Amino acid sequence: MKLYVVCVGKMKSGPLAELSEDYAGRLSRFAQLEIREVAETKIPARSPSEADRKKAVAEEGQALLKKTAGSVYALSPDGKALTTPGWKELLDRIERDAQPASFVIGGAFGLSDEVRKRAVQTVSLSPATFTHELARVLVLEQLYRAWTLKKGVPYHY
Repeated sequence: MKLYVVCVGKMKSGPLAELSEDYAGRLSRFAQLEIREVAETKIPARSPSEADRKKAVAEEGQALLKKTAGSVYALSPDGKALTTPGWKELLDRIERDAQPASFVIGGAFGLSDEVRKRAVQTVSLSPATFTHELARVLVLEQLYRAWTLKKGVPYHY
């Protein structure tokens, strides 16, 4: 199975980057994983206007979609919350479909309508909003945890 995590922004060195690499390495035992990054759209740092935010979301959305492959799963606080067995069922469905899957993480202002329309499902990691670095760690951990459940590898949940 080929999985892509497609996200806005690069990981800064530090604990979250180390966790991301750790879970990506663990997950690679079960599936082919590729992390694809797109650049954050530069906007005024102080008090960006609504137009600036919309422009950033649209530009990032186009760049994200260019990096996706197969079925698209959008990550958003307003998506469907999955339990660990729910993540396993999602992986089972992806495996049955026999095509790649892309998990898409937006930037500071979220995902564009185009990304949401392209998604076969919108998934929530939490009703809270996280930085893209933390969201990347969380999705990698959940994918890893779901694979361990699929394969009967001990990993508590």
